Amino acid sequence: MSLSQDTTFLRAGKIQIREGKKGREFFAFNHEHKKSLHIGTLSGATYEKTAPILNKPEPSFCLPQSELTAIEQAGGQFIRFIARGSVGTYAISLDDFKRHGEKYFNAGYGYQIRVPLTKFAYSPRVTKRNAMLDNPVIATTEPIGPKVKQLGLGV
Repeated sequence: MSLSQDTTFLRAGKIQIREGKKGREFFAFNHEHKKSLHIGTLSGATYEKTAPILNKPEPSFCLPQSELTAIEQAGGQFIRFIARGSVGTYAISLDDFKRHGEKYFNAGYGYQIRVPLTKFAYSPRVTKRNAMLDNPVIATTEPIGPKVKQLGLGV
């Protein structure tokens, strides 16, 4: 094995994060192109990625474990896939992705986590990104404030 092959092997699976105009941009080494390519962007709490829909064993999206870990460590709480080759977006919380994920082996990409499309919230169109879409409200269990007494009807 040559030194360049050793270096390539060390870069495989490693996610690099750089600050960009739209948020934190994620890069991973691509063996076919022999360089790091942009794989997704974390804007606020939402990680957005364009990816093809896996059709077998059932329609699904996949993420390598290294990418999933990088999203979590960078503070991501939601994942939004833009389906390559079809119309629409699919969104899921990071916790739900991990809960419903199954191990999957792809000959071209190695071991990944696969989640069926039935577990995602679907939108039939790709909307322009904004703060409301990128940072959905996260439910809390804390009280909102003091209870307000309901006024009587005066009967």
